[in-house]
Amino acid sequence: MTCRPGRKRERWRPARMKSSPPRKPDRYRHSQTASTDAVFFHDNNLNHPMSQHFTTLLGVDERNLAQRRAFLRIDDDDRTLLESLIPWAQEVSADLAREFYDFQFSFGPTRAFFEDISERKGIPLTGLRPVLEDAQAGYFRGLFEGARSGWGVDYIERRFVVGAAHDRINLPFKWYIGSYAEYQRLLGDFLRRSFRDRRKIARIERAVSKIMNLDMQAVGDAFLFSTFQSMGLDVEAVVAESGTDRTEHVAQVKRALELLRSQAQAIAADRLEDPVLKQTVSGELGDAFSCMVQRMQGFAKQLQSLADGELDGEAFGATDEEQVLSTIINRTAQVLRTLVADVGSLFEAAQAGELDRRAEKSRYSGSYAELCGGINDMLEAVVSPIREASDVLEGLSKQDMTVRMTGEYRGDHAVIKENLNRSASVLRGALSQVSQAAEQLSSASYQISSSSQSLSQVSSEQASALEEISSTVEELSSMTEQNAGSATRASELAGDSRRTADEGQESMDRLSGAIDEIKTSADETAKIVKTIDEIAFQTNLLALNAAVEAARAGDAGKGFAVVAEEVRSLAQRSAEAARTTSELIEGSVKNADSGVLLGGEVAKQLKLIVERSDKVSASVADISSASGEQTKGIGQINGAIGQVNVVTQQNAATSEESASAAEELAAQAAQLAQLVGRFRLGDEAKRSNGKGFEGSHGAEGSNSSGGSGGPNGTGEAGAGEKPEAWPSGPDPQSYREALGMGMNGVPASPPPPGPTPQQVLPLTEEEARDF
Repeated sequence: MTCRPGRKRERWRPARMKSSPPRKPDRYRHSQTASTDAVFFHDNNLNHPMSQHFTTLLGVDERNLAQRRAFLRIDDDDRTLLESLIPWAQEVSADLAREFYDFQFSFGPTRAFFEDISERKGIPLTGLRPVLEDAQAGYFRGLFEGARSGWGVDYIERRFVVGAAHDRINLPFKWYIGSYAEYQRLLGDFLRRSFRDRRKIARIERAVSKIMNLDMQAVGDAFLFSTFQSMGLDVEAVVAESGTDRTEHVAQVKRALELLRSQAQAIAADRLEDPVLKQTVSGELGDAFSCMVQRMQGFAKQLQSLADGELDGEAFGATDEEQVLSTIINRTAQVLRTLVADVGSLFEAAQAGELDRRAEKSRYSGSYAELCGGINDMLEAVVSPIREASDVLEGLSKQDMTVRMTGEYRGDHAVIKENLNRSASVLRGALSQVSQAAEQLSSASYQISSSSQSLSQVSSEQASALEEISSTVEELSSMTEQNAGSATRASELAGDSRRTADEGQESMDRLSGAIDEIKTSADETAKIVKTIDEIAFQTNLLALNAAVEAARAGDAGKGFAVVAEEVRSLAQRSAEAARTTSELIEGSVKNADSGVLLGGEVAKQLKLIVERSDKVSASVADISSASGEQTKGIGQINGAIGQVNVVTQQNAATSEESASAAEELAAQAAQLAQLVGRFRLGDEAKRSNGKGFEGSHGAEGSNSSGGSGGPNGTGEAGAGEKPEAWPSGPDPQSYREALGMGMNGVPASPPPPGPTPQQVLPLTEEEARDF
């Protein structure tokens, strides 16, 4: 992490003054002025008009300078008086300066101060004093010569230069202020030597005292602000109100220093998140504090990254050789990165099975070296039992059952040792018994083969009988399905008949209703005809009465009589028609009554037909349902017989396969016995295995020396492959013959009694679990 503060501000010191045209030499100027400047001010001509560097920096102008003079009561009388004494001052300045330094060099502390300057400047004290006296004489003359310009800005600029020089040479301020007392004493002595008017002397002393106070203000301000500037504070950041200069606002500088003090306290208390650290102060000191805060926060970030294990982040950048803390932190991060990388490589090596890799302890020092060594020791402690276990497993892979772990271990390593040795012992015991179990297994396989052959024959006979039963059931199922189909069709026809009868009854009901309506209409028509007959009768009576009245009228009623006769004739015809119609209607009514009776009888017969059709439909439906259930039952019987047939055939096939497997099992048992003979089981195991299967079939498969049993010479075959070096042994037929079995697996003689499971693998429960 790097911190680059802002631009480097210029230290508060006077700028090199430009040369100005030389003034006329006078007899009062000392020849060593330039030397004094070279010693104290690094300027070629102190008395020449100067630039406004300090006055501009401090904001001093004629306006606020006038306030200073007014505060000291410097008036025109003082200016006139001191301007008139310029020749006198030029005359006595050298003597006054000499007596002034007689006192300074006679006073021990001030003499020691000048001796220190003399030594640092490489100038003998005797050579330094003339330079000092010349500068002091110039200063004294300047008190009076300044009256020409009214002690204006140029004059104050010179005094600022003196104050800056005092700060630069580290003149104790007490000696500077105290020297004014000596100056006033010498001034009084020289005035009294030159003048007798006591009032004038007093006026001169008061006027010079005012100017000295003005000088002390300027020198003190320059001394103070030069000190501020040398401390790295930005004086130009001080804000001066209108009509004032920056020296009147020292409180702003104090506040800046107070802020810096608070920041320093926050940093000292490790409060790097304190809000005060977010504030800034102008100047080199403020920039340095800001940079320091940034660096401390950067260090905190780096340390947090170290704590979080983030060793490769951006927090660890390049550093300069002079940045001690950053270099140390980066070096710490680098050491941790290296350590993590070494540990990671150990992890990777362990995961890759490279258990011999170790970290380089010599790359570290102190606790890191101890940690690295501890990790190496830990790995060695972990790997050592693994190596020995690997050696034991290698011996077991080479068919040596006598190898064991012998190292002294503790904890889980002791458990590993115990378990591995126990596993080897159990394996050794198990292998010594496998040979005996193989012979017994051959006998058991003979019994299994015999039983499987008998079961296969019986299963074949059962399968044949079941096939015949299945054929008969299938024929019965076909006939039942035909009956069910016929019943279903009869049910459908009965349903059609019932629906036709229902429709006929409905038509008969509508016919009866129509006949009833015809009878009702005939009755109504008869009534109308009767009414017409009555109307004809009344009309006939009216016509008869009309004829009688016409006869009475004589000739006048003849015409009316003709009309009445016609009306009578019409009435008689209407009556005749009404009678005829009435007779016809009465016949229709009689016929309608007969139709109603016949319709009722037909409706009763149709109702009986519908009821009997319902009964027939119900009976046919029952027959159809029963036939369907019979069909389902016969189908289930047929399916069950088919399944039994399949199972029986599978049993027959399985029995044949079992017989063949038993034969192969006998052959494999012989090979197993031959293979076990290749293992080195120790003397006791050999004695217990001396009567095994291997002895019954020759020694062609024995290998007590534990020779290589696999293609790699270690006694183990590749993954997923049959070991190429396994002994071929005799073929399965030879084992069948040895066991007294024919080519078809039928025993030539009764088999010996079969072994029990405990005889095949005589292990305890704990040994079997470990095995």
